[in-house]
Amino acid sequence: MTDETKAVIDTLYKEFQRINSKSVATDDWFFRFLSIAVVPFLAFLAYCLANPGYRIFVATLPFLSLIGLAVVAVLTTHYQYVGAYGEYLTRRINENLGKEEIREAEFNRVCYQGWHSPVTVSYAMGLGVLVLLNILAVPIINSAKRPFVTERHVQQLGWAIMLVKHYWLITIISAILTVAALLASYLRVQGLTQKLLKEISMSTDEQAIRDLVAQWHRATAAGDVDAILPLMAEDVVFLVPGGPPMRGRGAFEQGLRGVLASHRVDSTGDIQELEVSGNLAYCWNVLTVRITPLSGALSSGNAVERSGSALSIFRKQSNGSWVLVRDANLLPPPGDAG
Repeated sequence: MTDETKAVIDTLYKEFQRINSKSVATDDWFFRFLSIAVVPFLAFLAYCLANPGYRIFVATLPFLSLIGLAVVAVLTTHYQYVGAYGEYLTRRINENLGKEEIREAEFNRVCYQGWHSPVTVSYAMGLGVLVLLNILAVPIINSAKRPFVTERHVQQLGWAIMLVKHYWLITIISAILTVAALLASYLRVQGLTQKLLKEISMSTDEQAIRDLVAQWHRATAAGDVDAILPLMAEDVVFLVPGGPPMRGRGAFEQGLRGVLASHRVDSTGDIQELEVSGNLAYCWNVLTVRITPLSGALSSGNAVERSGSALSIFRKQSNGSWVLVRDANLLPPPGDAG
């Protein structure tokens, strides 16, 4: 592993730790919210139930429940962001390590996704308790608000008596609007998060292919055939002008070692197009290749330079790395150069 790769992994891991710390801070805030807001409110409800004169305040339960749902929805969207970003960082770290060393994304899927996951079950239980509390509160609210719907209260409260008379209608409409808004917001955030994750993944894949091409050029110039071979698939096929296809990694290795035994090969490339679609990608590259005979070689002479286009197809492997699978080299043969 190069120092550059180690530095990249170190940077990614620090960011991974930062996002996890942010998630822990959110958990801490949530539990503070529960202890500061929910527990005293339940105690207040119990006091109201024990004192008939205060039972009217039980009518605030449905509306406060909606506020609680809104808070949970905000936290859920935050967890979505943390989960998506954490998955991206995990994938980038594993790509640099060359193996699935960090597998937090798998544990997140088990814990957070699916109807049987622990988090989903806990959400369902909490929502069930909240609904049950509101159902149990219905007869209490009805009996508590009945004394207010009198001629005396109508005169005293004026238009505000409409809030008491139509309490349940207002409650149901508020609940429908709140749940619809929360659902729309959740779906919107989910869609944007997935889109962003896909775009990040796409840009990451494109950069990985660009890095592969750059590594290929460096290894060729250094004469390091062993560093080039892992960059291609075992069943790679090279198409060259005026010759039969070169099939397989072994055929390429034999040909390249033969060239490098007596020549130095320097190459540069200018990528014109690079498109990624799923696990496949194509790259149109304009290459310039300079072949220089080594000192003492039988074929000593002037260097030969060739330029032309190449069209390459890459495939993403199960570990997230990319390899060359097909390559159409359109550079003219040495005799046609110039």
